[in-house]
Amino acid sequence: MWITTQLNKNDRQNPIDSGVVRSSGDVMLVQGETEYREPERINPYGIISIIPTGEKTAMIGSSCIGTVSPETASLDEGEVMLFSVGGAEIILKRSGEIFINGQRFAPKGE
Repeated sequence: MWITTQLNKNDRQNPIDSGVVRSSGDVMLVQGETEYREPERINPYGIISIIPTGEKTAMIGSSCIGTVSPETASLDEGEVMLFSVGGAEIILKRSGEIFINGQRFAPKGE
């Protein structure tokens, strides 16, 4: 990945690590090469999530930059899925369709 190459090249003191969330309640703990206690969580604007215990994460320094995407996501290039641990899903399709928990919403103009 380009970003990992650039970050490793430019920031030898804060290498990229992976870890597993051990606790995500009041105090988030991530176990990687070291234990990260209450890491800063970096998300895109407008998206906030609490990472469930057991999920794999990517860490840079003391910041959690994301989680490993599930292999089960059946998306095509350019598509986006939002999902929750409880099973709720929103899928934005290349065709302009939107699926919310399996219910199809037509693209504009259809």
